[in-house]
Amino acid sequence: MRIIVVIILLAFGFWPSAVNGQQISCTVPEPVEGTTSGQQTSCTVPEPVEGTTSGQHISCAMPEPVEGTASGASTSSATSFPRTVDGCPLSVDYYEKQIHIADSLYKNYLPQYNFDEVKAAMKFFDSLRLSKTTDFFNRIFPNRKQKDLCTVPEPVEGTTSGASTSSASSFPRTVDRCPLSVDFNCAKAHYYHAVGLTERDDIVGACEHYLIALEIMEEDDLIKSLKDTKTQRRKVLRKQRNDEKALCDSATLRLCDYNKEDYEKIRFVALIYTRLGRLFLNENYCDLAIIKYRKTLEYVEIIDEKPFKANVLKELGNSYHLSSEPDSALYYYNKSLRYNSALPNKLDVEKSIAQILFDKGEKDTAYLLIKNNLNIIDNENVRYSYYATLGRMCYEDNMYDSAIYYLEKSIESSIYHTKATSAMQLSAIFDSLGNYEKKSYYDTFVSKISVVNFNKGVESTQLHTLYIDYSNRKAERERLKLRSNNITANLFIFMLMIFIFLKFQNKHKKISSILNDKKLLITQIVDEIKLKEKHIGDLEFKQKLADGKIRQKNNEIKERDELLIKYRCELSELKNKLERLKSECSDINKFLQSEVCSSILNHIDNLSKKNIDSSELEKLTQEQFILLSRSANIYLNNVIDDISNKYPKLKNDDLYYICLVILNLSDKQISSLFGVTYNTIKVRKRKICSILGINNDDLHGFLINIV
Repeated sequence: MRIIVVIILLAFGFWPSAVNGQQISCTVPEPVEGTTSGQQTSCTVPEPVEGTTSGQHISCAMPEPVEGTASGASTSSATSFPRTVDGCPLSVDYYEKQIHIADSLYKNYLPQYNFDEVKAAMKFFDSLRLSKTTDFFNRIFPNRKQKDLCTVPEPVEGTTSGASTSSASSFPRTVDRCPLSVDFNCAKAHYYHAVGLTERDDIVGACEHYLIALEIMEEDDLIKSLKDTKTQRRKVLRKQRNDEKALCDSATLRLCDYNKEDYEKIRFVALIYTRLGRLFLNENYCDLAIIKYRKTLEYVEIIDEKPFKANVLKELGNSYHLSSEPDSALYYYNKSLRYNSALPNKLDVEKSIAQILFDKGEKDTAYLLIKNNLNIIDNENVRYSYYATLGRMCYEDNMYDSAIYYLEKSIESSIYHTKATSAMQLSAIFDSLGNYEKKSYYDTFVSKISVVNFNKGVESTQLHTLYIDYSNRKAERERLKLRSNNITANLFIFMLMIFIFLKFQNKHKKISSILNDKKLLITQIVDEIKLKEKHIGDLEFKQKLADGKIRQKNNEIKERDELLIKYRCELSELKNKLERLKSECSDINKFLQSEVCSSILNHIDNLSKKNIDSSELEKLTQEQFILLSRSANIYLNNVIDDISNKYPKLKNDDLYYICLVILNLSDKQISSLFGVTYNTIKVRKRKICSILGINNDDLHGFLINIV
């Protein structure tokens, strides 16, 4: 029986990854003086956590040692990240708040002031993830020793890939109250640490942590289900769009199918792919950038955020533009404008469209597009980038004077790429003109800003190596998953064969047992028949009693029916009386036959008989309007006063307009009676409908129902 239980655990994935020999991937921080990345540091858990034994060795990411502690020294607890602030112990909330602070700084275009705190949060949540894995193992196999291995996915300078580390795991008890959010927080910590590294121009390190965040999120159940069911997602989207009962706004799946945490996870994965795409695009890895942006689109379509989608489409256009595929770039640029036509996105996209049109020979359209947008730009850096684009176009058209004019303006930009590109083009222009003094000046200018920004360059091969390693790890996980599925299928077949064998083996025993059971069953049936005969006699007696009660109930029902018929007759008489009262109180025909109404309607009939446009009516006087309103109140049971009291925002002219609408006059006829333009009457109608809370087309029906 124990063997079968172990086989079932293996088949359905309940055996921890460490038992199968699979290594848990995490990041070992940079080594400090006196330590080596990958060095093992063992420590003892002084206070046993649930599922662990005091003295047990477990491993996790080894953060930087605290000042005064030698790397590799044994400590009584995990002291590689801050434990106190002003003497107060830290908890998960503290590190979560640091991540939220980093998020707020990033959204407000501010530098990451809490870089060290975010780094500590990253190490903290890395340790929690490993602690959670150890805890799970010890709960299922309390007597089995485990030693998790922590593999470095990419060796840092001075470290060796594949080295393992171990440290203490006596973490705060607050960890137990949020086990489900540890992985998500860990991924966010790596993400914002990568943002901080990007601000510090460590592009390789940023790429490494973006990929780690992506690997963590790819193991999330929600992301796995979305990745494995693309067709199913399309069906859900189509169903939600066609479902008339769905009252969701544009973010259909976000409101209908996912809770807030799921929505944040999907959007977070989309953000990771976006940052990776931008990073690869900046390093001219256009193919990798296109792959990442396409993955971003898959997740953005789920949350259906139009500005986010427009930005991703624009970046896809930039990637195709840089990879010399102008037609694809134009396709995505135009889609971006359809989803977001706001000015910042419009300026950015149309500048790129103008460059493509210029390269394709449509120079007049390109110049017109650039110059028209220059008049509406209010951001200096955007204006300088437009000057740089216009200068390049003039330079390629051999209009050197205009090119010099625009390029000398764009060189004042604070953006390094704009300044450097403009200076190099100015140098080329003056070289063509033979002005070597100016050429030398701009060559020197380019050299100076290049020296300032020299440290911002990265070795592209390192990024490519990081991505290859990530792809290999991902392929290995897929291979292990496929292998696990195959094992599950084989075990199922094996268990099915055992079941069939045992079934046939016990067949003869079951037959003899069935015969004995049948004999016993016959005896029980005979006894039950006798008991049933007795019950039948009792039921016949009860039936006679029930018949008497039924006759009594029938008499009561007959009396109620007669009473009901009487009530119906009285109700019919009341309805007839009510109809008579309604006809007396609200007679619209009398209103139509009133003096002022008859005058208007007869005038319209006369014009129609003479084939004259019925909209050419004479303007009514103020006395006629007042008489019209009074007639409506007299013949229509004070309908105008009731509307005026219920909707006090309506003015006298609005009430006169309502009287004319009750007469079923058109807006053109009403405009003639008011002596104003047709558009003025249309505006008045929209205002009245807005006050009444109805559509423009429903006004006449609404008033008739009131009357």
